[in-house]
Amino acid sequence: MTADWRSCGSGKFEVTGGSAAPRPAHPGQEVAFTVDVNSDVEVGGGTLDVQVKYLGFKVYSSSGDLCEGLPCPLPAGPQTLTFKQQLPKVAPPGSYVGVFQAKDHGGSLLFCVDLDFNIALGSSS
Repeated sequence: MTADWRSCGSGKFEVTGGSAAPRPAHPGQEVAFTVDVNSDVEVGGGTLDVQVKYLGFKVYSSSGDLCEGLPCPLPAGPQTLTFKQQLPKVAPPGSYVGVFQAKDHGGSLLFCVDLDFNIALGSSS
């Protein structure tokens, strides 16, 4: 089963899918978030802003280089972008929403996607 996803903004990239793995995630575990996109333009770089919401409240946010961990320039055409995040060991169980918003160097929106994921009770070991 893949994570539920929703586009949260219209940008230069068309979002065609998204997922989180493993499912469910466990506290202290690394989660890989993938976003499937299609674009008519090559992008040389930009920023990625990430927010995580739990029970509607923002519990995490970060901003960084879009190309950290991705092969840039991002070519035109369909591709899958993967972003990895280590979960805190004290993350409470429940349903979460990760909001991934990418912008190019000029500040234009590339994509925005909401990814639903769950954190299970206890560690995975």
